[in-house]
Amino acid sequence: MILAAASIGFRIYVTNFAEYSATYGSLGAVITLMLWLYITGLVILLGSEINALVEHYRPEGKNKGEKTQPSAPKIARRSA
Repeated sequence: MILAAASIGFRIYVTNFAEYSATYGSLGAVITLMLWLYITGLVILLGSEINALVEHYRPEGKNKGEKTQPSAPKIARRSA
């Protein structure tokens, strides 16, 4: 959701305000792509931070650095 909003906002910015192709020529597309990848990375990092905080502050959540124990694999028993 936030990534879609950030992408739409960046598209509006590039369409209306940025003149990368006029300033940098054919490198403008590369610069635009790199800026979009940067914004995408920031949104993903922000989302993971929010996820960690929600997990930490929930009553049934884990403590910081705590890991869950992997469940034992289920072994199917065959009747003889």
